Amino acid sequence: MLQIVRETFSSILSRQTIAIWLICNFCAVTTGPFGTFNTMSFELRLLYWPLVITVSIVLGYTAAACARMICGGPEGLKRDMIQAVIGSLLVSGSIWAFGNQVFYVFVQPISYGLLLGYVALVFLAVIASRHILRLVIRKARMEAIESDVSVEADTAPVSLIAPLLVRRLNGDHSGDILRLTADNHFVEVISETGATSLRMRFRDAIAEMEGVQGGLVHRSHWVAFDAVESAEKQRGKLILRLRNGDEVPVSRSYRADLEGSKIATLINGSSEQSEASGP
Repeated sequence: MLQIVRETFSSILSRQTIAIWLICNFCAVTTGPFGTFNTMSFELRLLYWPLVITVSIVLGYTAAACARMICGGPEGLKRDMIQAVIGSLLVSGSIWAFGNQVFYVFVQPISYGLLLGYVALVFLAVIASRHILRLVIRKARMEAIESDVSVEADTAPVSLIAPLLVRRLNGDHSGDILRLTADNHFVEVISETGATSLRMRFRDAIAEMEGVQGGLVHRSHWVAFDAVESAEKQRGKLILRLRNGDEVPVSRSYRADLEGSKIATLINGSSEQSEASGP
């Protein structure tokens, strides 16, 4: 739970969030929505709206964290809708409290229901924009992949076509990608010639390894099956040893997903050997 909160709030001071905060403050202070232009001086609006907007952004992040805890899994419409419901209730409640309890002398009274409707419309607009952007990005990625594959397929067998993730690596790294490891908002990419840390989501990195036979062996580790040389038990835990010498743990909850894969025989053989050598 704390990990989800930390991950959600890690971008609250990002350039994008700060830019949104500045734009919203400029628009609110200069235009004075909800009658504040007539009831408040410029100096008071300069105090009131940055306070309201700052609290609203924090509550928006809180709603996002709550939605992740409730839904889990990847981003999607269901999680966005839950975030919108929680966020609308929290943000409209805070604005109503500021207007009717703290700054009631300077703000025209407004019902909570009407305010909730305004805030919900804003959240719905953000959700719609987010989904349109996701569709555009997904379509662009698919077109880029199809275009790249069609060009490279003329000169190389399908098995030799490099995954899309290779293009993110600098020129110092070559050869096959052996494994991926999640590290907060970064992904460590281990190739045959070195390691590169990329700022991206773990699931996006895995998606860009399409075409390479591999899989999750742990919630934080993905391995290419061809990179695995052996499997062994160490202190009761299953470890995969890769051809570059790296050791990757295998979580018990992911073993079922590996059945039928190229490394299933190694894993089962290690388990049988461990049982045979036991007391």
